[in-house]
Amino acid sequence: MTDKEKTAKVMELAFSYVGTKEEPPNSNNVCFNTRYYGREVSGSNYPWCMAFLWSLFDEAGLSKEFGKETASCTTFRDSNKDKIITKGFKRGDIILYNFNSKSIDPFTSTCYHCGICVSTTSTTITTIEGNTSVESNDNGGSVMKRIRMRDWVVCGVRLIGEMNPVKYQSATLPILKNGHTMQAVKALQGALNAIGYECGDCDGIYGTKTEAAVRKLQGDTGIYVDGECGKDTYGKIFKDC
Repeated sequence: MTDKEKTAKVMELAFSYVGTKEEPPNSNNVCFNTRYYGREVSGSNYPWCMAFLWSLFDEAGLSKEFGKETASCTTFRDSNKDKIITKGFKRGDIILYNFNSKSIDPFTSTCYHCGICVSTTSTTITTIEGNTSVESNDNGGSVMKRIRMRDWVVCGVRLIGEMNPVKYQSATLPILKNGHTMQAVKALQGALNAIGYECGDCDGIYGTKTEAAVRKLQGDTGIYVDGECGKDTYGKIFKDC
């Protein structure tokens, strides 16, 4: 299947399950959990918003694209750091939410809930979600299409299709620092090497060599030296973009 066909298949399945509910209410006994765990389960230890998404990809024959099996939203994010996106969400992307924090970091904030992207506006994002309701942001017991505020989004994960090429844009690129592992780090490493700040292999891992190269560039160009790549540092690296 092409990426377009894969996305269409997953979205068709997602819409087909809208209205599905756990039975009895407040039990977490639902077909998606049964499929995920291989048996019927119930109780507070089995929230199923991520199990719903895993089931969609499994039923569509796209288990490989989903990657590591997990029912935890945060674990899912952490095992797909090379596929994290913070803008440009499109149909079929997995969207991760945190409804409690006023300050959200796409790489470290806890992810409490998830859905699959249907559409977006400048301020909202529409997703199909498992284990939700109009009375509850999460653990609501139904599959529904919900409209969420973008302020609640921790990040997106693109399982199908190519990642957008990284390009300097002063207000949109993520702050990168030691410990981060993602596609943007690989692009940063390539740019640093290209302008003479050697950081070793472009492996997508922000380690000590990458941090040292960033610190040297910051010192050489007269900006604040902290070893993190943010707006000012991007501006020095990609000044000709």
